[in-house]
Amino acid sequence: MVRLMIAIVIVYLVFVGFSLSHPSLYLALEMCVPALRNLLLVDDSNDSNIKLGDFGFAKRLADAPEGLRTRCGTPAFVAPEILLGVPYGSSVDCWSCGVILYLLLGGYPPFQAENSKALFRKIRAADYGECLSLSCVFLIELV
Repeated sequence: MVRLMIAIVIVYLVFVGFSLSHPSLYLALEMCVPALRNLLLVDDSNDSNIKLGDFGFAKRLADAPEGLRTRCGTPAFVAPEILLGVPYGSSVDCWSCGVILYLLLGGYPPFQAENSKALFRKIRAADYGECLSLSCVFLIELV
């Protein structure tokens, strides 16, 4: 859970830090808006306390100690574990935060393809190309 919170904070800081001053982020923000709507501020006086919302497919990990197997998610944000059908935990949320971070840093999604089959093949292989700087790739891999 700590890793997930760190990932959310990184995405939030990148969003706040660059969204108003970096014009090329317009496309990235357009694509991220649905995902960013799920980041909720706890109160108006403290913008560092964030919670996740929109738990339409949420399950308690404590109720499934062997891991979850539900196949769900937005195609461009889905983690490889979900596509492979193997048990997964909160790491899939960190993956999605990494996708959002990539969008914010690069201005375009990390995985692009003509159809779902090709998109999922790229996601399973983590084939996001080498279009970002090494420091950006390092930051994303930390998530």
